[in-house]
Amino acid sequence: MARNFYRFIIRLDKIYKKAIEHNMAIMQSEYFSIINTPQFVEINLNTIKEVKENDIILLEKNGNIYAWGYAIKPRKDKHKSDKIEYLNVNEMINNILDTHGVKYISGKYNGIIYFNDCECFYNNLTEILEKNRYGGKCWGQRVDIDKWRQHSENKGILSKKFDLEENPSNDIYKIQNIKTACKIIEELTGDIVSEYDNLLLGECIELLMQNRNLILTGAPGTGKTYLAKNIASQIILNKDYDESVENDINFKEQCAFVQFHPSYDYTDFVEGLRPMQDENGNIGFERKDGVFKEFCRKALKNLKDSEKDIATLNYDEIIKKYFLEFIENDIQSSIEKGGYGIKGLKGEEISPVVYVELKGNDRFNYKINSKQNNQYTNRENLNSLIECYKNIIIKNYDKITHKMLSEYTSGYTSSTYGILKAFYDNYNEKIEQEKNNITVQEVEKRDFVFIIDEINRGEISKIFGELFFSVDSGYRGEKGKVQTQYANLIEDGDEFKDGFYIPENVYIIGTMNDIDRSVESMDFAMRRRFAWKEIKAEDTQETILNDLGDLKDETIKRMNNLNKVIRNKETNLSEAYCIGAAYFKKIKDYEGDFNKLWENHLKGLLFEYTRGMQNQATILKELKNAYDLKDNLINDNSNQN
Repeated sequence: MARNFYRFIIRLDKIYKKAIEHNMAIMQSEYFSIINTPQFVEINLNTIKEVKENDIILLEKNGNIYAWGYAIKPRKDKHKSDKIEYLNVNEMINNILDTHGVKYISGKYNGIIYFNDCECFYNNLTEILEKNRYGGKCWGQRVDIDKWRQHSENKGILSKKFDLEENPSNDIYKIQNIKTACKIIEELTGDIVSEYDNLLLGECIELLMQNRNLILTGAPGTGKTYLAKNIASQIILNKDYDESVENDINFKEQCAFVQFHPSYDYTDFVEGLRPMQDENGNIGFERKDGVFKEFCRKALKNLKDSEKDIATLNYDEIIKKYFLEFIENDIQSSIEKGGYGIKGLKGEEISPVVYVELKGNDRFNYKINSKQNNQYTNRENLNSLIECYKNIIIKNYDKITHKMLSEYTSGYTSSTYGILKAFYDNYNEKIEQEKNNITVQEVEKRDFVFIIDEINRGEISKIFGELFFSVDSGYRGEKGKVQTQYANLIEDGDEFKDGFYIPENVYIIGTMNDIDRSVESMDFAMRRRFAWKEIKAEDTQETILNDLGDLKDETIKRMNNLNKVIRNKETNLSEAYCIGAAYFKKIKDYEGDFNKLWENHLKGLLFEYTRGMQNQATILKELKNAYDLKDNLINDNSNQN
């Protein structure tokens, strides 16, 4: 997820040309080769197997960097007609793999090899690219690249100019100095790849994955909200966040965003009673999931579905498809004629169904008309009905009891049995005929990211309530079950009937600003449930101010100079009061008029920061001088906080 940079070296002109033309990095490092030592091979394989999608590859020839691009997963469509083999690089390294009695070596094994333990590295041993006194060589070890980006005049950048190793002997290196790699890319093609985004983003992702809960704190305008969304985008889509991400179907499903404020409460977040109107216009109250509980429900479904095999998933989908057809074609059409007749456990005629309703993807409501002409409403969980159908109706067709049904249904077991029994009689044969026709794909376990912007603007203890326990990363899953405030109103068959918990695949990111005087403080018990990362003003300035063109350098100088004085003890301020790059981005709207930026955006903010200080006028003057890049700055060499 966090992007790495690699330096890929090709020494032969013919192979280099092939790599450029076909957008791939190529090497040939193999055991049993006359010119490759085992140590050389092992180093190369151990490096290339770690390349992930979206990592950056710098392509070098003859000591110059000529191109760069993003690593992608193998373009498998190109190799559909070739012989395919799946191996493991680690096994090859540990055992110097012997495949089908033939040593793994180019020219002696024909086909495409994908590696189960690699995301991007694969081997194409179908074409001899070089013939020499050592025999034919395929040069088949490859990483596909989205596209190579080159200098407009095809010029190269001398490697040693940036202190890269002058005479490297291996074919691929992981670059440790990311700042150097970013400078090479900028000089080569003019593209900006910020080392701050890379290092900061990677650190934040690592913190979140390790702790499941992360709070990004820091000065105003440092891009904490954008960073939170970027973290989510990297985890969910493995790409940088932009506006188009918001329309991605997977991002919409796996990421939720809320903003806390003083009026936000438990009923918004977890669950509460909401007014509702029935079909007769009567007003009542109904328990409704809050945004976080609803989000956890989606994550839990994915988690459970990922544990099912394809046959089970397929069977469930077929049952659901025909059940919906049964409701629409059989029940609904009969209701229009007076009601759908059903039979109870003993075969007796019972009250007809007079109303059916599907709510969302998981709720099935129906009404029955009693002999006394009273109507009773029953609410069922659709997934629970499917489980009841599979485990009770089919398996115990002639010996079903109320007790059996009550494990899956929420009440009126005879009526629910009557509906499921009618469904079985009319559709089971179709279901059985179709169940072996696999039409679904295996569900992959996915990560879900819940972002809480301005987390400390709400009264956190009241909003989270009993989830104070469940949110702890050590109590994710069923071991963290709690009884919510409206647990007695939850219907039978609901996955959270026995208690609500946060699934293991849910990650929470909060953003907050410590200096906001209008917000609630977070108590220490809640604080310790989150990992904390401070975002400093300089951490994100390159990214936020990247589109300022000629104004960028002066803007950064003014920003850094101003924040240098803010950090000084003599201002009675601190790091938390530094001003982030988002404020300075507005200089573009003023066409470079820094005085307008000061008067309209910075002066008022700094006035509030220094309100009540005895020497406010002096401090504001010093801050203005710093902003104007004047020489009479407070000397902070020995007075740093």
